Amino acid sequence: MVCLSPAVLTFSAINPEAAFRKELLPLIALGLLATGAKNGIRAWQIAPSLVIYSVALFSHEASIVLLPGMLFLIYKYQVAASPLKFRVVSIYLTVISVIAGTSSILFPGNSKQVEAICGSWNQRGINACFEGALSTMTISTTESIDFLFSNYYPQYFLYLLILLLALVPLFLVRFVPDQWLIGLAVALFLLPLFAIAWDYGRWIYIGVSQLSLIALSMESRRELKAPIRIPLVLAVGYVVLWGFAWYDQPWRNGLLAQLLQQLGITT
Repeated sequence: MVCLSPAVLTFSAINPEAAFRKELLPLIALGLLATGAKNGIRAWQIAPSLVIYSVALFSHEASIVLLPGMLFLIYKYQVAASPLKFRVVSIYLTVISVIAGTSSILFPGNSKQVEAICGSWNQRGINACFEGALSTMTISTTESIDFLFSNYYPQYFLYLLILLLALVPLFLVRFVPDQWLIGLAVALFLLPLFAIAWDYGRWIYIGVSQLSLIALSMESRRELKAPIRIPLVLAVGYVVLWGFAWYDQPWRNGLLAQLLQQLGITT
């Protein structure tokens, strides 16, 4: 039985301040399609998925990286598929993604927008105006790249190991390398994020989540080969002992360590 990669589950558990953000919207859109794969994706599932994905694009431009998975599932599993139906849906998804991506490039955030948002927050008693995403709205792409490579390298090379660990379950269930084409498409869409933004843990989370949902949909139709079985103790250890952050210091206490801390057993 295929399940979501523990990298997806543990990232959410040990990074509650980073995992429950706007990227959940495109993952929900993809998840709606994945849940319909077993019996065929119908129009009533495609329609809300397209709406959620469209909203997600204009909430967080990184949502574009879910486009390969959306197209893959609709093409492969829609009920009563016809070339015309898929063409219409794929054109819509592509066009809306291009519009959102182009808009984010041509109309980046500016100081007036930051001041307006900050003023609105202050009226509601929120004083964290210059923290998180709001503080980076006026940073140019060049400044973002310079900041990334001058502040976070070479320690960010550790994320390469984290990525390999996150992909282990997808190898064990024979999703990769068999489904290398969709894996390559997801990787190509993700690469620009790794080049210009420093939330590497979040990008890994989004990418592995996307591939895990696709793997789940394929397993629901028994399209994957028999998985490679490993001892239970290794599987449990894999889930509870490792953890990674969304940026800055790549590694952080794993799931088990954080649970013990919350229970007051360790400090």
